[in-house]
Amino acid sequence: MANKPEHIKKLAPSIKPTKRDNGLELTIQVVAFDNGLITVNRIPIRDASLSHSPWLSASRMMLEMLERLADKSKARDAARAATARARRARTSFPHTVQDAS
Repeated sequence: MANKPEHIKKLAPSIKPTKRDNGLELTIQVVAFDNGLITVNRIPIRDASLSHSPWLSASRMMLEMLERLADKSKARDAARAATARARRARTSFPHTVQDAS
Protein backbone atom coordinates (compact mmCIF):
# COMPACT_ATOMS: atom_id res chain seq x y z
CA MET A 1 0.00 0.00 0.00
CA ALA A 2 1.22 3.47 -0.79
CA ASN A 3 1.04 4.94 2.68
CA LYS A 4 3.24 2.45 4.50
CA PRO A 5 5.84 4.10 6.74
CA GLU A 6 8.75 2.72 4.70
CA HIS A 7 7.40 4.45 1.58
CA ILE A 8 7.09 7.76 3.39
CA LYS A 9 10.63 7.41 4.79
CA LYS A 10 11.92 6.94 1.24
CA LEU A 11 10.30 10.24 0.32
CA ALA A 12 11.91 12.17 3.18
CA PRO A 13 14.95 13.28 1.12
CA SER A 14 12.55 15.29 -1.05
CA ILE A 15 12.25 17.74 1.90
CA LYS A 16 15.34 19.91 2.14
CA PRO A 17 16.32 23.42 3.18
CA THR A 18 16.03 26.23 0.66
CA LYS A 19 19.18 27.62 -0.94
CA ARG A 20 19.44 30.47 1.56
CA ASP A 21 18.34 28.24 4.45
CA ASN A 22 15.33 30.42 5.22
CA GLY A 23 12.72 27.67 4.86
CA LEU A 24 12.01 24.14 3.70
CA GLU A 25 11.31 22.95 0.17
CA LEU A 26 9.25 19.90 -0.74
CA THR A 27 9.53 18.49 -4.24
CA ILE A 28 6.73 16.21 -5.45
CA GLN A 29 7.00 14.61 -8.87
CA VAL A 30 4.03 12.57 -10.07
CA VAL A 31 4.28 10.54 -13.28
CA ALA A 32 1.38 8.67 -14.88
CA PHE A 33 2.56 6.05 -17.37
CA ASP A 34 0.54 4.79 -20.34
CA ASN A 35 0.22 1.33 -18.75
CA GLY A 36 -1.64 2.82 -15.75
CA LEU A 37 1.30 2.86 -13.34
CA ILE A 38 1.66 5.99 -11.24
CA THR A 39 4.85 7.01 -9.48
CA VAL A 40 5.36 9.64 -6.81
CA ASN A 41 9.00 10.75 -6.63
CA ARG A 42 9.98 7.59 -8.52
CA ILE A 43 8.19 5.28 -6.08
CA PRO A 44 5.56 3.16 -7.83
CA ILE A 45 2.06 3.21 -6.39
CA ARG A 46 0.61 -0.25 -6.15
CA ASP A 47 -2.51 -0.53 -4.05
CA ALA A 48 -3.57 -4.09 -3.36
CA SER A 49 -7.16 -3.27 -2.52
CA LEU A 50 -9.54 -3.19 -5.46
CA SER A 51 -11.68 -0.44 -3.97
CA HIS A 52 -8.96 2.22 -4.25
CA SER A 53 -7.55 3.59 -7.43
CA PRO A 54 -3.83 4.28 -7.74
CA TRP A 55 -4.69 7.99 -8.00
CA LEU A 56 -6.28 7.93 -4.57
CA SER A 57 -3.22 6.19 -3.16
CA ALA A 58 -0.95 8.75 -4.81
CA SER A 59 -2.96 11.61 -3.35
CA ARG A 60 -2.75 10.03 0.10
CA MET A 61 1.01 9.73 -0.26
CA MET A 62 1.27 13.39 -1.26
CA LEU A 63 -0.84 14.41 1.74
CA GLU A 64 1.45 12.43 4.03
CA MET A 65 4.43 14.18 2.48
CA LEU A 66 2.79 17.54 3.20
CA GLU A 67 2.15 16.45 6.80
CA ARG A 68 5.80 15.47 7.10
CA LEU A 69 6.81 18.87 5.74
CA ALA A 70 4.58 20.57 8.31
CA ASP A 71 6.11 18.49 11.12
CA LYS A 72 9.65 19.31 10.00
CA SER A 73 8.74 22.98 9.68
CA LYS A 74 7.35 23.05 13.23
CA ALA A 75 10.44 21.29 14.57
CA ARG A 76 12.66 23.73 12.68
CA ASP A 77 10.74 26.72 14.06
CA ALA A 78 10.99 25.35 17.60
CA ALA A 79 14.72 24.74 17.25
CA ARG A 80 15.33 28.22 15.88
CA ALA A 81 13.26 29.78 18.68
CA ALA A 82 15.24 27.83 21.29
CA THR A 83 18.51 28.98 19.73
CA ALA A 84 17.33 32.59 19.73
CA ARG A 85 16.27 32.35 23.39
CA ALA A 86 19.63 30.85 24.36
CA ARG A 87 21.46 33.57 22.43
CA ARG A 88 19.44 36.30 24.15
CA ALA A 89 20.08 34.73 27.55
CA ARG A 90 23.84 34.74 26.92
CA THR A 91 23.98 38.33 25.74
CA SER A 92 21.51 40.02 28.07
CA PHE A 93 22.81 41.54 31.25
CA PRO A 94 20.80 41.90 34.42
CA HIS A 95 19.48 45.38 34.80
CA THR A 96 20.48 46.90 38.10
CA VAL A 97 19.44 50.25 39.45
CA GLN A 98 22.11 52.10 41.38
CA ASP A 99 21.23 54.50 44.13
CA ALA A 100 22.10 58.09 43.41
CA SER A 101 22.54 58.89 47.11
